Amino acid sequence: MKQIFLVFSGVLFLSLSGSSIYGQSELPGSAEVKSVYEISEITSNQQIELCCFAAYGWHFATELKFEVDELTLLGSGDNIAERLLQSEIMPLENEQFFKLSDGRYVVVSSQSTFDKVFGRYLINMNATKPKKQS
Repeated sequence: MKQIFLVFSGVLFLSLSGSSIYGQSELPGSAEVKSVYEISEITSNQQIELCCFAAYGWHFATELKFEVDELTLLGSGDNIAERLLQSEIMPLENEQFFKLSDGRYVVVSSQSTFDKVFGRYLINMNATKPKKQS
């Protein structure tokens, strides 16, 4: 139920906020989304969600304290967010673990954790939106 509320409130917020919000190049994660999808500006709700994922939907771990199914992260290079986007990896019900060649892990957040992060991302995005002059 919380997920439905977050998605609904996010869509409502974005539809009421006007199109000027999508042109912000400073949205965290927008550089990676623009690079991977070869676009010049963020113009949709889905792209905003991808920006949030690129910036906050994953993290590094040097070791894991439990056994997991290790997945392979395609591509090469240091920009993990771009590699995740290129591989079309998104949060699932459970965390996903990708082992890197240097021994570290990339941990992709679960869907429930990402929904909370995305809700906060939308709030922060609104707080940093320039105020309209009347």
